[in-house]
Amino acid sequence: MNWAVFGVLGYLLLALSYAGGPLLSVWGVRPEPLMILVVYVALMAQWRAAMSAALVGGLCLDLLTLYPGGIVLVGPHTLGMLMGAFVVHQLRNVVFRHSLLTVVILTGVGGLFAEIFTTALLVLRTLPWPVGETIPGWSPADALFGGFLSVLYTALLALPVGALLLAGERWFGFAERVQR
Repeated sequence: MNWAVFGVLGYLLLALSYAGGPLLSVWGVRPEPLMILVVYVALMAQWRAAMSAALVGGLCLDLLTLYPGGIVLVGPHTLGMLMGAFVVHQLRNVVFRHSLLTVVILTGVGGLFAEIFTTALLVLRTLPWPVGETIPGWSPADALFGGFLSVLYTALLALPVGALLLAGERWFGFAERVQR
């Protein structure tokens, strides 16, 4: 896999998500364009490259996400994105990889798994354990509902973005290497 292409596209999609967030926001719901790229890589790349891309994408989301009270948590989005990429990578053998509809549907499926896992990790963080502390103004129900709407919006955004990714597939260098 060509990591330079992934880095440039990941940066552009993060900029679209955060700098262009107010422009893309519909009724307070923002898409997560980086999830489309991670799902695409998980659909096309080998195991190690797909999981590495999910870790990098999730870490970028964690570093850019501010929770109520100005809290930045490293881990929930990273592991959630990893879970979403894992599910997509497991499903890729039963779908048509080079179909735009596959990219759209698997963006929804992977995004749902990522959102549920991220919210579950944040709920675990708030349990009254020795290390647990609440996030002021954060609600699991609101997070799941907002995440579900965001996943739906991201899946709709996967139509144009997925078409561009599929058109530029040769730039990624996903050729499977033959091991001898």
